[in-house]
Amino acid sequence: MTAALYINVAEQPARLGLDDHALLTEWKPSYKHGLAMQAPLAVLGFLLGLAAWWQAEHVGWVIGALLMIANWPVTFFAIMPTNNRLMATDPAAAGVALPLKAR
Repeated sequence: MTAALYINVAEQPARLGLDDHALLTEWKPSYKHGLAMQAPLAVLGFLLGLAAWWQAEHVGWVIGALLMIANWPVTFFAIMPTNNRLMATDPAAAGVALPLKAR
């Protein structure tokens, strides 16, 4: 929780103060690293939740497992198109991405 608070209070506001070129240059590797970390953790949490449900036979585990993976459709259909546009944007042409950073 401390890391999330730090990101929301310090890191992200500082990022949004950067010019478009610097912001996009910083965001691209950050996004790649975040994706590489968060996607496997969500799948692992889902699978471990299913395993716990199978062993304990308590519905709470399957609910937790489903909640771990529930954000994937929203991420895929709502967030991914914006991320793909940002990843495809050349940092030299970063001014075009300005409307996307406020989302």
